[in-house]
Amino acid sequence: MRDVPDLGDLVESIDLTGEALHHDPLRQITAAENLADDLHRLADRLIGHYVEQARSQGYTWTQIGAESGLSRQGVQQRHAPHVASLGLPDLARTGLFRPFSQRAVDSVDRAARHARRLRHPTLTTEHLLVGVLDDAHGIAARAVLRLGADPQRVRADLSRVIPPKAGPPPELVTVGPRARRAIDAAISQARALGQPDVGTEHLLLGVLHDPRAPAAQVLSDHGVMREAAAAAVQELISEFLRGR
Repeated sequence: MRDVPDLGDLVESIDLTGEALHHDPLRQITAAENLADDLHRLADRLIGHYVEQARSQGYTWTQIGAESGLSRQGVQQRHAPHVASLGLPDLARTGLFRPFSQRAVDSVDRAARHARRLRHPTLTTEHLLVGVLDDAHGIAARAVLRLGADPQRVRADLSRVIPPKAGPPPELVTVGPRARRAIDAAISQARALGQPDVGTEHLLLGVLHDPRAPAAQVLSDHGVMREAAAAAVQELISEFLRGR
């Protein structure tokens, strides 16, 4: 590929760094190692982008694996590090959030901002639920309220589960496995209900899909269970449709 830098390009980039201007060979080695690490991370994200793009367009893991002669399990294991290296902007670029309503997109964006503010490099179900509950007028927050729980108290308990970390905020917030499963479950839930958009209510049900996830446990402590939440969501949607 003509756009791939060759060794000469990389050497020149190292020689032009501040550490290398004094032509210190030891500093140049360190600069080269740092650049190699950056390139490796970028390569993971590049592969992850196209894997996610294929999945967003409806290709299954089996179809993706067949292209390289791998089983479904084999291709998932192969590409797990690549997919895990993607941040939310990367995932948005692949089309993953295309079926999301604007409220749901805003909720995910808020979740990422919460994670970055707390200096957490990985998005969890707790961040995701905080982002969802921050929208007091969304169906998710209204469903929680209908089940007798106070969304602000739930949010306060979530804040205690995810205390801030020391150090600078991360440059890229990646999506943890449980948060990703919650997002995938939200998409599946919207499809199962025959609804065109993934809303905050589906994100709530996606979080509740894994009862072992910390966010689901916090909801459970407040009396919000998956089946009851699904019923409350359906009631609210039906009420909205009748009022149109």
